[in-house]
Amino acid sequence: MEANTQGPSKYTPSCVQAIRHGLLVGNTRRAVAEAAGVSPTTLYEWLKDDSKKTFGFDLVTEAGPDGTHVTREVSAPIISFRDMVVQAEASGAQRLVAIIARAAYGGAIKSRKTYTGRNGTTTEEITYALPDPQAAQWLLERKWPGEWAAKKREEDLGHLSDQELLNLLAANEIVSGQFIAESASDVQRQLAGGPGA
Repeated sequence: MEANTQGPSKYTPSCVQAIRHGLLVGNTRRAVAEAAGVSPTTLYEWLKDDSKKTFGFDLVTEAGPDGTHVTREVSAPIISFRDMVVQAEASGAQRLVAIIARAAYGGAIKSRKTYTGRNGTTTEEITYALPDPQAAQWLLERKWPGEWAAKKREEDLGHLSDQELLNLLAANEIVSGQFIAESASDVQRQLAGGPGA
């Protein structure tokens, strides 16, 4: 009888979970394999092996009590390891793009302060993030590189007035990093409803 030279399988639920969570936050396949204690070669062998099964997962987003959104995983039907890896990579990419898009559009709560007056009245001061031109530019240039290379963007938006650009931004038709960078004070006045709004 020949001895088992390979030892116990490293394909365990905790290893699979470590791989999935690493992919969900945007790590590479090589990085998640090494972090989970397996070689990248082993990971690629598992991807080719249709007999490797694991639980799938779905992401459910719910509104939290403080108005924020909480995303959690729930188990889904059993799927192949390969499908789980593809699904985790896609979900990770969606999460990261959503973060960039939220930064580009602005409006996230940056700070919240509550003041209580002498008469007992409470006032809450909320500070919101302005649109981030770098995030908008990054997203546009990668999603539509032929349309939004720096030179093309200048040509396409150079003839529009600030008000026309604000209208486009408000309608979510474009988010132009160049416009916001050049007109940050106009945007601030428009958002605050101040002079020139």
